[in-house]
Formats: sequence, C-alpha cells, structure tokens
Amino acid sequence: MEMEKLMGPAVVVNVTEKVGNNGDYRISSEDILNFEADSGQIPEGSVVLLKTGWHRFYMDKLKYLGTNKIGDDFDPSQLALPGLHEDAARLLVERKINMVGIDSASIDYGKSTTFQSHVILETADILVLENLNSEITKVPATGSFVIALPIKISGSGGPARVIALLPSIRNRVSSVTGEL
Repeated sequence: MEMEKLMGPAVVVNVTEKVGNNGDYRISSEDILNFEADSGQIPEGSVVLLKTGWHRFYMDKLKYLGTNKIGDDFDPSQLALPGLHEDAARLLVERKINMVGIDSASIDYGKSTTFQSHVILETADILVLENLNSEITKVPATGSFVIALPIKISGSGGPARVIALLPSIRNRVSSVTGEL
C-alpha cells in the first residue's frame, strides 16, 4: 500500500441521529449526497469518517454486535450493527477517496452475507477502518487531516493507530513547516 493512501483531508459524515439505536441502518448514497449539499463535494484523496454513534456501545458486546454468542452458538443472522450501503460505497469509489472509516465493527451492516461494501471498496484499493472509538466525535465535518498507521502484518486486516490533526493543530503545524 502506498503511504499516500494512508492519509488525507478528513470529512465526517454524521448520521448519528438517523441511526439512533437501529443496528440494521445502512448509510445510503443519499446520506453522502446530503453531506455534500451542506459541506461541498468530497475531495479526491479524502478520508471519509462515518459517524454512526455506534461507538457508544463498544463496551457492551450484546448492544455493539447484536449478539453475545460465540463458538457453535454464534448465529451471524443475529448481528445488528450499522454499515455502509453498497450504493454509497460505489459513490465513495467515484469520489476517489483514500480511506473510509466507521465507528461500528464492520463497514458492512451486521446482517450482510455478501459483504459488498468491503468488496467494492477493497477492489478500488480504498482502505477500510473499523471500530473507530469515541474520539471520532471530536473531529469536525471538514478541516482535519487523518493519518492511519497500520501494523505491518500479513492478512486482510489488522490494528492501526488512527490520528486526526484537528484544524487548530493543522494551523500551528503549517505555520511552522509550511505544509499540510
């Protein structure tokens, strides 16, 4: 993966009110277009953070995933967590973003069996960040810069440290370095 793909200007699409407690909510292309109507088109190379509010359930496995069953008792049809609708994933591909992140356990909604949002995004070489924590609430809709620092391990996923340079920090850094 190219280093340039691990960073970019952040946009935060906040669907917290629409999601509420609905673990089957899928962020739609309409949600993305409504964000763009308010904040302007998502720029190429951006990092899109999807704020569902689901991070608030992280410490409660039953609420966060919709089930607390494991092993032979696990039934994936009981999963309930918001995710990105495949049409919205295609729209983000058209916008040529670098990364997309979400504050739930998967970019696909819980009951997905085909994981189309994963497939669409990964086919377009768009990095997916999942399980973003409550710090996402501090990132404004625009004006920040996000950097993901993944641990280099083999496989299709792994942990990453994700940092956001908020506008006030970016202004101080750019005045010193002339960059960002």
